[in-house]
Amino acid sequence: WQAAEGKSIRVALKTLFDPQADEEAFMAEAEVMLELEHPCIVRLFGVVNTPDGHLMMVQELFMQLMDCCQEVLDHLVLV
Repeated sequence: WQAAEGKSIRVALKTLFDPQADEEAFMAEAEVMLELEHPCIVRLFGVVNTPDGHLMMVQELFMQLMDCCQEVLDHLVLV
């Protein structure tokens, strides 16, 4: 994925393979994800529609999320 500032980012793709599936629910999920911002939630970069009609969410790669969550856990103080 090429970010707006030109930086290459490794991403995960969530695909709606079946064109007959509920595109409305898929897009509703994408809209909610665009509003979320937390270091331990996968970020949604955008939604693309392929030439053959498949919708795909372009999301932050999970391993980056795991690194972030580990950093948060490392700073927790258990009482």
